[in-house]
Amino acid sequence: NVDSVDQTVDSVKGATRQANESGKKLREIVRLVETSTSQINSIASASEEQSSASDEINKSIEDINRISSETSEAMNQSAKAITELAALAGELKSIIEEMRKT
Repeated sequence: NVDSVDQTVDSVKGATRQANESGKKLREIVRLVETSTSQINSIASASEEQSSASDEINKSIEDINRISSETSEAMNQSAKAITELAALAGELKSIIEEMRKT
């Protein structure tokens, strides 16, 4: 009987050691999962920031294209107005020359 009790005590001690070791390993797994979760959240946040920055860049490029088109149109209109003004100046010069002759 004493041997049986000693054997049972040894078994209980062994099971307790294994349970304690399992608890340590489980706590380590939980810590690693928490670290991974934190890293995943950081990556997700950085990805959202990059997406937002990309949207801003695209909007800026669209604005630049629009302004460029508007500037080009304004330059074309200015060139046309200058051509018309030069023609009118030529006509005015002709009229002034005719008036001087009379």
